[in-house]
Amino acid sequence: MTPGSIIFHKDFTFYDGEQADKFLIVLNDGNKRPYLVLRTTSRQKSRPNKEGCHAPKGCYFLPEKKDWFKFDTWVLLYEPYEMNAQAFLKAKFAGHAEVKATLKPDLLRAIINCFSRTDDCSDYHLSLLK
Repeated sequence: MTPGSIIFHKDFTFYDGEQADKFLIVLNDGNKRPYLVLRTTSRQKSRPNKEGCHAPKGCYFLPEKKDWFKFDTWVLLYEPYEMNAQAFLKAKFAGHAEVKATLKPDLLRAIINCFSRTDDCSDYHLSLLK
């Protein structure tokens, strides 16, 4: 996987143990360290629908047909997840994970910059992004 990879992950397991099919965005290269990923949603709920960074609200909004996404999509900046290469390969060969596309570098950089402005981004997360 490369930075900006968009992964479709069947039965992705959340921190609370719940599972759902999710699109994930890979933020780093995972070279000798875990991949740092953010999940996405197409459910607006109370999230803003103005394109771009909404760090205080914990999301980055991508309008429909922006880059690869067909629908309005919110990149959820809270609860970043780590995934090691072995776990991804295991999920891939089991048919549970597939790389669907890669974000354009400028969009990936904007999402990372937005994530870095949230309270959920720790010094450890920043070290994974270097």
